[in-house]
Amino acid sequence: VQPDLATYNVLLKSIANVGDVQKALEVLKEIQANDDLEPDNRTWREILRAAGKAKRSDVVLQTWNKVVGEYNKRVKHDVSRDDDKDNPPATVPKASTTHRNNSNLRKNSKLIAVDTFQALLMALLICAWDVRDLDRHTSIQLYKLTIKCYQALLSGSDYLGMHLIDSKDALDRPQIMSSFLQAVVNLEGLLASSASSGTTSQDEGNATKLLTECSHLRRLAVSMVMSDCLQSSTLPPSLKKNSHFARSFATVNNWELRSTGSSHE
Repeated sequence: VQPDLATYNVLLKSIANVGDVQKALEVLKEIQANDDLEPDNRTWREILRAAGKAKRSDVVLQTWNKVVGEYNKRVKHDVSRDDDKDNPPATVPKASTTHRNNSNLRKNSKLIAVDTFQALLMALLICAWDVRDLDRHTSIQLYKLTIKCYQALLSGSDYLGMHLIDSKDALDRPQIMSSFLQAVVNLEGLLASSASSGTTSQDEGNATKLLTECSHLRRLAVSMVMSDCLQSSTLPPSLKKNSHFARSFATVNNWELRSTGSSHE
């Protein structure tokens, strides 16, 4: 008996729980080899979880690019139908205006699910944290990529497929905003550490640039903690117990107190 997509997704969930990314990719190939099946948001979500648990940032990004490619195809398909006057008009907007009207896409399931995007962010954070000591450059790049996703959601940019995500839903979710906050705080820590380790005059010039970037990051983090979804009264219990989030939140509160104190001096 040929497994259906639901069966495959249950299997992928078990695989993701143990971080067997190679097995997850094999299952994905099986799904894609079946003309009657097509990966859905849950499929991609479990593969991202598997890659994150395995700390394979390369697979995380490769998988996400596949997700974006698949959903871009769906949008383009609907746009072509919309342009065909012989067919009833589709509700999907043209690609150039997708980011401004992605709530319409959501109604037709043409958007990448916010839960899938959340799985991407979690995987990136896991990978960045894992290599922060052994490969600082990669860790910094992963954090910067995460922050660019946040900025793209705010601006409506198509960076990494952010135009295919319901930005309002994403930015209203505490788990997603906490991931962005952790990326900002962890990146500031890495850059501040790099700035303080310079010894030559060239290092001092670079340190000045890094400290300027740290200042921008601190302001960004303070603005994030002011968002409604990160207020203590709205936080889900699981997030309140998250040590990484708690540390990030406390760090930003200290920055805010210092900033307020210095402004009164």
